[in-house]
Amino acid sequence: MKKSTNKTSRRLKTLVHIFFKEQISEPIAILWTIASPCAFFYFLTFLRSNGETLTTDYTLASSWFYAYIASSTALFGCSFYLIGRRESGFVRSFIYQRSSIALYLCAHIIGYSLIALCYGTVFYLVTRPAFGAYSAVELATLLLRFFICYTVFSSIGLLIALLPLKFSTASTLFSIASFMMLSLSYLGATSGSPLEGFNSFNPLIVAQALINNPPNLIFIAIGAIVLLLACSWILYKFLRIQPVWSRY
Repeated sequence: MKKSTNKTSRRLKTLVHIFFKEQISEPIAILWTIASPCAFFYFLTFLRSNGETLTTDYTLASSWFYAYIASSTALFGCSFYLIGRRESGFVRSFIYQRSSIALYLCAHIIGYSLIALCYGTVFYLVTRPAFGAYSAVELATLLLRFFICYTVFSSIGLLIALLPLKFSTASTLFSIASFMMLSLSYLGATSGSPLEGFNSFNPLIVAQALINNPPNLIFIAIGAIVLLLACSWILYKFLRIQPVWSRY
């Protein structure tokens, strides 16, 4: 029993390492998920401050960017790659037993959770100097709130991965969803705008508000974990292990 557990643990670590390495070696993902937000953050920061060191609240200034990184990593990383591997035949070819499916999904979710935390940490380390010195407490607090948002976004992404979507269709769907969230967050930000009311239902703005000032962090954290576990179980139970185009 112990030998079997150790073997499973080694396989899990290997898969997590593969998924992690695959994502961080993807230049397009790095560009849009972390490099662009960092550059745009500094562009807006110094545009508003005329190049002077800011004294405003860092969390307030950066919360929208953390929300964006959380949504992008969850949708274009966690969910998108699940669909891609399924449609490429990877799942059908190598993962057909229930134990293998459980191991694969567990490694995938853990791997992209680590990637999300790395992205959040890198963004903090790159952008915090514009507002003063680093703070370990602040970093831990922001990462907790950020990870809660990522967990909710990835839970939704896991359910989307159940849909009979092709790789190109999923890319279009996620791009449209991301564009709509970004557009509404910008166009609805002005007081009196006809789109202002829609931002109450904009996941990006809701995540931003959670990062800024969560009403009950412990309750929300527990709810996010339960949601992720429930969505993971649903995906495990109903994951399509054969692509639509399979001829076997």
